[in-house]
Amino acid sequence: MSVILIVGGMAQGKKKFAEDMFAGAEAVRWADGASAALEDFAQAPFGCHFHLLIRRLMEGDPALRAGKMWLSMAAKEKLAQALTRFLLERCRSRVLVTEEIGSGIIPLDPLERLYREQAGRVCCCLAAEADQVWRVVCGVGGRIK
Repeated sequence: MSVILIVGGMAQGKKKFAEDMFAGAEAVRWADGASAALEDFAQAPFGCHFHLLIRRLMEGDPALRAGKMWLSMAAKEKLAQALTRFLLERCRSRVLVTEEIGSGIIPLDPLERLYREQAGRVCCCLAAEADQVWRVVCGVGGRIK
């Protein structure tokens, strides 16, 4: 297995699509970006809700056990490269599932704008490193890379 990035809108069937890709493999166990500690997520071969992990890093969620350095990196526009390197150093063979969050109305809240911008940049860095990139709409995946 290699790095596979799966993106798409909310509730579009991204996780099921990933699970179907690996149907012959043993049961897929997900590290959830909404709740996992950073190191646990980084070492997991399957990660979902990656965009929420980025949000939690930027908000300084203590449950991540990650420290506040990530928000300062986001403010200095170094988060994308640092987080990509961090994830790939810990598990080079992985599937990451994330929502596209950059479309729509630009938020008034500065942290919300920074979060959306940084999530997009992190996904761009990961896509550049990934062996496969898929976009899923209505449960149907289209290979981008």
